[in-house]
Amino acid sequence: MYYSVTFTDANQVSKNTWADWHLIPMSPPMIAPPEVYTNYVEIPGRTNGPLDLSEALTNGPSYQNSEGSWDFILMDGYQSRKDLYQELKDFLHGRKMRISLEEDEMHYYEGRIKISEPRTGNGNTQFSFDYVVSPVRYSIGGIREGF
Repeated sequence: MYYSVTFTDANQVSKNTWADWHLIPMSPPMIAPPEVYTNYVEIPGRTNGPLDLSEALTNGPSYQNSEGSWDFILMDGYQSRKDLYQELKDFLHGRKMRISLEEDEMHYYEGRIKISEPRTGNGNTQFSFDYVVSPVRYSIGGIREGF
């Protein structure tokens, strides 16, 4: 298992970090849990601390988008750093994608990807993918399943 990530664009074109680009993650890719929207109100004279109104309108927690990044190393001998960087920018950078993790192939997330400039060190080229995804995890059938 290479712990790859598959990106699918609006035209249903998919690219996989290992199969298409020979990128190996520096650690298994995961989607960070989203931050919870909170609303605490200080009421003068209240002795039990601030009043928590975070769920007053929704009857449950509300979440912000999940944000994070993944670092990948390019396997030597497959393609040039410059060509891969251009391909990654053309396909991913700033675009809204469906994102599937190899460890959880029956689910996907939706969000935007940003590619950082490649870094070279120890003889390897490293690429960073920043993501901002909605806090919803979908099943392949399109059913919303939380995060």
